[in-house]
Amino acid sequence: MIKSFKSNESEEIFRARADMKLSQVQRAARRALWRLDRAKTAQDFGMPQRTVSPNETVLYNVAAGDRCRICFEWRDGDAYNVEVVIDTGRSPEAQSRTRDNNERNTQPAERFSTVFHSLDAEDESF
Repeated sequence: MIKSFKSNESEEIFRARADMKLSQVQRAARRALWRLDRAKTAQDFGMPQRTVSPNETVLYNVAAGDRCRICFEWRDGDAYNVEVVIDTGRSPEAQSRTRDNNERNTQPAERFSTVFHSLDAEDESF
């Protein structure tokens, strides 16, 4: 279950009424947020099986379509600091990647993938 959001915009996408106008990317993000909210374990959301100590927080970054990702912390069976990150393609880096991919006439590389990183609750370096 989602316990907290990192930004108001992410929560607005999750709580948007059915009659509200959302972009295709926002609708994909909302579907992913609904799945995350129903998940009882990280594996229910399609994450790899992982043994985690009780005081450990796992950070996830999950693709939700080709232009969006969901970032969140998973601890004690719940998602915290959930954030929707949408790649608008407007950053110089994104424009450069698109131009390079078009020049090489290749398929664009997958920009987002499922990754996880563990942080000890006592680790102050983060």
